[in-house]
Amino acid sequence: MRRFPRPTYSSIVATVALFIALGGAAYAATSLPRNSVGSVQLKAGAVTPEKLSASAEKSLEGERGPRGATGATGAVGATGATGAAGPTGATGATGSTGPAGSTGAQGATGAQGSAAELEVELEELIATQTKEIEELTASVTHLTNVDAALEGSISGVQGTVSTVRGELTDLEGEIDGALGQLSTIRDEVEGVQTDVSSHVSELEGSLETLGTKVTEHCGHLSEVITHANELTGGVSELTDALGEDLGGFLPKLPEDSQPVSC
Repeated sequence: MRRFPRPTYSSIVATVALFIALGGAAYAATSLPRNSVGSVQLKAGAVTPEKLSASAEKSLEGERGPRGATGATGAVGATGATGAAGPTGATGATGSTGPAGSTGAQGATGAQGSAAELEVELEELIATQTKEIEELTASVTHLTNVDAALEGSISGVQGTVSTVRGELTDLEGEIDGALGQLSTIRDEVEGVQTDVSSHVSELEGSLETLGTKVTEHCGHLSEVITHANELTGGVSELTDALGEDLGGFLPKLPEDSQPVSC
């Protein structure tokens, strides 16, 4: 048979509080007569605007009162600090030339001189005007020559600029070609370095293998030499012994002979 868990103190208190709350609400709903709660039963501040319905709030609104008088004008505020001077504006473009002024009033006619004086004055005036015209002509000629010289200089400078541009273009092409050659040479050098490294590694391996073989052969050769030296000693002794019995029939080893070593 399954047993229910033993009730705790907190669960008992919560159950009792729930029954008390539900019992109070049920008593208020069933026992209190209609319209029996008035201002006497309500605590001060119990009814807030949020708890009123829209119709209740509207019934509490009265008519709008008259508009109040306009308030006095406030005191003028203190004058603010003067701002920093702005930057000087750019110089404006030169205005167009104004229209020519009107011709002045003709001067009074002078006293009539003699014909000879008039002729002299006229000749002097013609000479002065002729000289001014000659000077102006010379100035125009000089300015024309200067203009032609400037045009020649400008043409020469333009030609020089064109030549320099062409040379720069050719130089850029040569630089690109040189860079390409350098890249090719670099690749070739890297390839050669790789090949050399590979050959060096192979050669080191071969030398190591050859050294090992030489060491092995030297060991075998040392054994052979040792055996040969032993045989030489034995042959020498045998030769000495037989030489005495056979009357020097067998050859003898040289007296200065040395053992062989590796």
